[in-house]
Amino acid sequence: MPKDLPLEEGAPAQRNEILKTKDGSETQNVYSYFSKKTEKENFDIYLAYLKNAGWEILGSSLAAEGAVMGAKKIGQPGTLQVSIAKNNITQDVSVEINLSVQN
Repeated sequence: MPKDLPLEEGAPAQRNEILKTKDGSETQNVYSYFSKKTEKENFDIYLAYLKNAGWEILGSSLAAEGAVMGAKKIGQPGTLQVSIAKNNITQDVSVEINLSVQN
C-alpha cells in the first residue's frame, strides 16, 4: 500500500487487511474508513493524488450510487482501486482502498 495516500486525518478505520496466498503469489491490501467528506470530494482528492503520484488511471466513474477508480503504477506490479460509497440509511461515506499485487 502506498505510504503517502491522502487518508483523512481522524477518520475512523473500518478495515485494515493484508492477505497472502500460501505460496505468496498474490498479496492484497485493503484499507477502508468512514469519511466526513462527500463522495465527490473524496473522488477529486484520490483522482488528483493518483495522477500527481505517477499512477496511470485505468478507469474512473462518479455516479449517484458512488464512485470508483482503478490505477496502475508504471514499473510496479499490481493495481490500486479506490471505491467511495454513501450508505443510504446512515448517510455515512466510506472510502475503501484495495491494492492487489500478483507476482
